[in-house]
Amino acid sequence: MNKQFFRQVWAFVIRSFREIIRNKMVLFWLFVWPLFWFFLSVFLFIAPYTPGGEAFGVAIGITAVSMGIFAVLTSTLVGFSIDFAEDINLKRYRLYRSYPINPLADFLGRFFTGFIFGCLSFGIIIIIAYFIGGRIMIHPLFSIPVILLSLLLLSFIGMGIGLIIANLTNNPNYAVGFSLVILMLLFFITGYNGTLTSMFPGPKWMLNIIPNSLATRIITLCLINFSGFRYEDANVSPPDMPANPWFLIILLIYGILFLLVGYLLIRKYQYQKKFTKTRD
Repeated sequence: MNKQFFRQVWAFVIRSFREIIRNKMVLFWLFVWPLFWFFLSVFLFIAPYTPGGEAFGVAIGITAVSMGIFAVLTSTLVGFSIDFAEDINLKRYRLYRSYPINPLADFLGRFFTGFIFGCLSFGIIIIIAYFIGGRIMIHPLFSIPVILLSLLLLSFIGMGIGLIIANLTNNPNYAVGFSLVILMLLFFITGYNGTLTSMFPGPKWMLNIIPNSLATRIITLCLINFSGFRYEDANVSPPDMPANPWFLIILLIYGILFLLVGYLLIRKYQYQKKFTKTRD
């Protein structure tokens, strides 16, 4: 990869950053929407029914991780599908195809911006949870790279799904609707991203396989102080928490697959598409 490739990646990072900052609707979905669900869960479902002390702190912490993952998926899945569908709808790829742009630079530039905003939203929720009593604690030093890697891989999954939606709809208004439906279905069917396992209608072991619940449960192990507290009492078990490193490899496989899907979609349907008068 030469310097031109990295310049193109950086150009798409700057361009995507400016698009997000200017788009109030995207900023709402990135920051206000996840925070709304976090505070709604805390004040309606946790505070009235959870005793104080350790139980309250664990419940707040787990909810923060769950809503933080919700924020990351909102940033990548919803934000990316809106941004990409808008480019398709406004026929910007006619211009992009006239330049020697590497499709991978396009994908990675947009991805890094969405990932940064997703991590920022995740961090805001975790910090707020800490100050209102959540039992947030970074355990060993290796937890930090595990958390970042899990967020990175989950973001690739969100981007891949977002690209599929954008290519199917070609319209940002439809893209936001479809992506939000998928996001909410994943969130509630898996029981708050795998943190309220009694809500999941299928076999419980699947919560350690489905990507959004798997990432949430891995990060929960790294961020929440469970000392003197049973997983069963926190409603995150069964199944057993994904403490085995093999679970991270499963998430890695998901991330690589969706990275390839995203890159191939951009390359085939936007940069290799023939110009026509009826569609572009």
